[in-house]
Amino acid sequence: MKLIQTFGTIIILFCVTMMSLTDLAQAQNKPTKSPKRGICFGNPPPASADFTAISSSVSWWYNWGSTPGAQGSVPSDFYSTYDIAFIPMLWNQNFDATAIKNFILAHPEIQYLLVMNEPNLTTQANRTPAQAALDWPKYEQAISDLADQGRTVYLVGPQITYGTMSGYTTPVAWLDAFYTAYQSANGGKSPKIDYLGYHWYDYGLSGKLDELKKYGKKIWITEMANWHSQKDGAQIDSYAKQKVQMQSMVNTCETRSDVFRYAWFIGRGTGTDNHYSWLFTSTGQLSELGQLYLNLPFDTLNGMSGVENEPVAIVKTFCLEQNYPNPFNPGTNFTYRMSKTGFVSIKVFDLLGREVATLVNEVKQAGGYSIKWNASAINSGVYFCKMQTGPFVETKKIILMK
Repeated sequence: MKLIQTFGTIIILFCVTMMSLTDLAQAQNKPTKSPKRGICFGNPPPASADFTAISSSVSWWYNWGSTPGAQGSVPSDFYSTYDIAFIPMLWNQNFDATAIKNFILAHPEIQYLLVMNEPNLTTQANRTPAQAALDWPKYEQAISDLADQGRTVYLVGPQITYGTMSGYTTPVAWLDAFYTAYQSANGGKSPKIDYLGYHWYDYGLSGKLDELKKYGKKIWITEMANWHSQKDGAQIDSYAKQKVQMQSMVNTCETRSDVFRYAWFIGRGTGTDNHYSWLFTSTGQLSELGQLYLNLPFDTLNGMSGVENEPVAIVKTFCLEQNYPNPFNPGTNFTYRMSKTGFVSIKVFDLLGREVATLVNEVKQAGGYSIKWNASAINSGVYFCKMQTGPFVETKKIILMK
C-alpha cells in the first residue's frame, strides 16, 4: 500500500511540475480559431485596439513590409498578447538580406517568408519571368543562411495575380515562363517554392485555384475580396453583396486542402471604401463585414485530418520544434528537421509514459517537415511528443484542452 501511495505522490508531483500556472492560464484563455485566417493591414498601421478586436478569430497578419512597422505605431506584443503572428514580406528584389535574417532570428515564431508581390503587375514588383529567375536565388540564399543558423523558414511566393505585363497577364503564363527561365539559368533545377502566393478579386475563386494545381504547391491567398465593378448586374456595390462573397470565398479557403493560408483585403485603408471591403471603420471598430469575417465558421479540426507532411525546407540540424497552437483543440502542427536521411519516430505519450499516437515512424530524407495532428479521439490533458532518430532525442510538452 505504501508503495502505491508513494507512486501516486510521484505522479502528482510530476504533473504539478509539468503543468505550471502559466500553462493553465494559457489553456483557459487561448482562443480557438482558424490557423488559416489572416488579414492584410495597410495604412494606418494596426494599433492595440485593432489586435484586441480580431484576436479571437485571426491567426496572422502582414503589411507588405519586412517588419511590423515603427515602434509606437504597432504594438510590440501583438504575438505574445494577441496570438497573431506577423509574416514578413520581401516586396521585390531590393531588400537588405542581413536585416531580414536578423529580424527573423529575433522572432522565433516566424516560420514563413512572403516574397515578390505581383510581379506581372507593372505598378507592383514589375518583374518579367527572366528577371525574376535572376532574383530568386537571393531569396533562396536568405532561406539557406537561416537554415545554417538552425531556423526552418518556408518560402512563400511569388504573390501572383492577373496583371498588366504584356505577354504575362495571367498567373499561368507568367509562372510557366518563370519556371522555364529559372531552370535554363540553373542547370535544369526548379526554383525553391514551398508555397505559391495568389491574389484574387472577382467571382470564381475555386476555378482559379484549380488552374494552379499543375504546380503541385499549396496556396497562400495573400489578398482576396470581390471587387467586381462592371455594370453588368453582378457588380459589388454594397456591404450586403460583399458579405455574400466573403462567405463564399472563406468557405472555399477553409474547405480546400490546397489552401494553406488566406487573408482578406483589407483591414483598413484611407479615403473612401469604394469596394466595400474594409474590415474596420476606425481604430478598434469593426465594420459589419469585419464582424462577419470574425464569426464565419472554420474547420473544427483546423483543416487537419490525420497526419500530413508539408513541404521540405533547407535544414542543417536535427530538431523538433514546439507545436502550434499550444494548448490546442483538437488540431495542432509539429515542425521537425532532419539534417540527414534516416529512420525517425515521432510519438505522443501521456503522463504515465503510455503511447497514445504515432505521428511518424519511417525513413525520411534530409529536410524540414510539418505534421498536422488531429487529436479529437484523445482526452484533454498534458502529453509529451518525442522525436527520436539515431542518438538524437527531443521531447516537447503539449496540452490538449477540450
